[in-house]
Amino acid sequence: MLAVTGGKGGTGTTVTTLGLAAALGSDAAAADADWTLPNLHALARVGRSWPDDGLPERRADDRDLRSVGPPPVVVPAPPAPGERDRGAVLRRLAARPSPTAVDTPSGVGPPAVLPIRVADGVVVTTTACAPAIRGAEKSAAIAAAVGTPVVAVAVTRAARVPSPVATRFDAPATAVPSAEPPVLARDRVADAYERLATAVESVA
Repeated sequence: MLAVTGGKGGTGTTVTTLGLAAALGSDAAAADADWTLPNLHALARVGRSWPDDGLPERRADDRDLRSVGPPPVVVPAPPAPGERDRGAVLRRLAARPSPTAVDTPSGVGPPAVLPIRVADGVVVTTTACAPAIRGAEKSAAIAAAVGTPVVAVAVTRAARVPSPVATRFDAPATAVPSAEPPVLARDRVADAYERLATAVESVA
């Protein structure tokens, strides 16, 4: 399982979670661990209802998404978060036999730290601006503190990887260019997430 995280909001964690899952193949899943501000379900065009037992697994709508074969499975945030055990859900996601990317809340509180702790690796998202890069460094520091390696960095809305990112993170970085909506249907964006998938496939 990969935790997709950024130190601050607006760095593209949700788009990266779904784009990476699509690039990892039809057996991959994208899950929303941001139960306070969930939006993966809206991006993937799936409902949020959950069964009484187990996890909901619905295929993303492929109208806004370029994928190889069927689109990835999506596990939305539960509509009643207080009725679910966050740790148990994350452990079940981590036990999936296929690659799973998890959209992680920003910040340094327990909801942000727990997915990173449970994950096998972390994908840090940032934009090219200095505050976002500082936030990404905080995310990397959290990962180091709980013993989960940062396996890749995604620099969103960028034509190239800026030198501060290339020098401050001990992980391969991929630039994900800007594009008009639907972003994940654009070839240059989907190609970037395929490069990111290649960088993380040994961990995912």
